[in-house]
Amino acid sequence: MQEILYLEIPTPHTSQVIQWLQQDWQPSHGEIMPSPEGVQWYAARPDSIASPLGDINIFLWSLQRTTYLKAFRYQAQPIPQESALLAHLQRQLRIAFPPQYPEPPAIDPQVSIFTALEPYYPRR
Repeated sequence: MQEILYLEIPTPHTSQVIQWLQQDWQPSHGEIMPSPEGVQWYAARPDSIASPLGDINIFLWSLQRTTYLKAFRYQAQPIPQESALLAHLQRQLRIAFPPQYPEPPAIDPQVSIFTALEPYYPRR
């Protein structure tokens, strides 16, 4: 088993990303089957026990308000068009879940920047 992709997706809503991956994402080729934490992608039809061309397991988890994605290939050799599939997935994820940078608050020059930002970034 070889890790072939690791991404940070800038959203705390992991369930929405899983739902998007299972229902909305259309891979450039091959077929997907839902799994509890993501999808299993098959280069060929998944109706046989072992796909002769290979498959990739894509799963997600959440930690500290960020969603993480990893993809693993079970075969030793890359699957045909694997890099194109992974590039397509990354592009589609960036469109569906773009980074969101909030407007920084106004800072009073008479107050310490740390004091001014404390309501927005509390210590835990």
